[in-house]
Amino acid sequence: MTLFSFDKNEEISTHAAGDDAFVTCLDGVGSITIDGQPHILHEGEPCEIEIVSEFEANVRGKDAAACPQLIAEFRFYAPHITTFYDAEGRLLEERPRVQLLTIPMEAVQPSQFLVDRDKLAAVGTFIHEPQDVILQVLPHNGRYIVLDGHTRLYYAVQKGWTTVRGIVETSDDYIFGLVNEAHTRGIFTPSDMTILPHVDYETQWYGSATRSSRIKRRNKFELLRR
Repeated sequence: MTLFSFDKNEEISTHAAGDDAFVTCLDGVGSITIDGQPHILHEGEPCEIEIVSEFEANVRGKDAAACPQLIAEFRFYAPHITTFYDAEGRLLEERPRVQLLTIPMEAVQPSQFLVDRDKLAAVGTFIHEPQDVILQVLPHNGRYIVLDGHTRLYYAVQKGWTTVRGIVETSDDYIFGLVNEAHTRGIFTPSDMTILPHVDYETQWYGSATRSSRIKRRNKFELLRR
């Protein structure tokens, strides 16, 4: 048995199990991704959210009172899912549909310049076609800055796909500092990013004090966005 304890907004790297695994939550609320499918865990009865179409998902679990909070957590990771049903097909929540853009790869500007090799391998288990790559982006100077989803983006590069899909989101000025640093490193397109082993990725991505400050600002902003 393995126990983990996390602070708010804390993440861990990809883990693999050689056999069946059981995961439960003893306290609080968290998100876990298994085979590309985000799942929301909370104390008590497990709850599962399964994407069933481009904009719909089914929610399974006995704690109906927790559904609004769980749906809000889920939509942070999958904002294109706007309609939710319970296990009996009853509507739980419906929000306005969001526009999914089809973006040429040459119009995409990364705000990150390193890719975790372990995460890239995990992404390959559930991304099968260009339509599966949905990024959060910010329009800027005729291009689209990627706010989230760089591992999926680089996987699309490896597959030779020429387009990705995106959802327009907002950001504060921290993102332009990251883009400027990417430019100084010669990163103007997704193919310019560098793959690193997980340990090196963690060290180099979070190693700069200036960059760590910007990433913390991003984490704070993402928390507010929830």
